[in-house]
Amino acid sequence: MRSYRLGSEFANVKRKTRRKPIVGAIRRKKREHPEADLQAKCVYFVDVTQPQLYCFAIRNEGVRSIPETMLALKMGMRPGIGDLCILKPLKLCDDRLFAIAWQAFFVECKDKGKPLNDNQKQFREFCIRKAIPYTSIETVEEFILQLNKWGLITRPVPLSIKF
Repeated sequence: MRSYRLGSEFANVKRKTRRKPIVGAIRRKKREHPEADLQAKCVYFVDVTQPQLYCFAIRNEGVRSIPETMLALKMGMRPGIGDLCILKPLKLCDDRLFAIAWQAFFVECKDKGKPLNDNQKQFREFCIRKAIPYTSIETVEEFILQLNKWGLITRPVPLSIKF
């Protein structure tokens, strides 16, 4: 039901006919976002299988106007930073209700065959110099293997997990 403005009042009018496809029209393909899909699968995997970890996305991509970019830079946006940050509790209190210290791990999700850009390479070098764990992945399997190498998978992973 649509609302149409008639003077100062609204009138609800039901559409009587269905929209018919235009003959010869070209349907637009849905946009594919392989990096975003990979990132979502990685976050889902951590949330479902490793609840002791805290995984979140760092929104650093997208096209912005110059004023928006300047504001984002003032607010702490850093070009090249990893797509995901995973926090692992290092020292838990005696009652194990909260952690006192956390360690950060950064993950860059890349589309297959796409290399890191210059800012991402600089951030990777920064992480190496500061001994901060960093990886670039192209598949969920690579992500799981890297988590295992870092010793972050401490609970059994169910084989029935679906992405």
